Amino acid sequence: MTNDEINSLFMLASEYAENAYYEIFNRIPDTSKQATQEILDMMMHGWLSGYSYLRNDKELDKTLFEVFGYQWSVEY
Repeated sequence: MTNDEINSLFMLASEYAENAYYEIFNRIPDTSKQATQEILDMMMHGWLSGYSYLRNDKELDKTLFEVFGYQWSVEY
């Protein structure tokens, strides 16, 4: 997976996280609040980790570790 593809996935995951936040809490996320940003980051990490696992993509998995600092514990 290229860097451009990974960047596109991060933007898509961000949109998914914000939409999910709106559906759960019935309000637009206030990204200036640390707690809200942490929730959005966890949602993004969860979606991207699942995507990486399904595609068996080592490059995306490595990028997730670099960005979030932890990995999903499933071995390929």
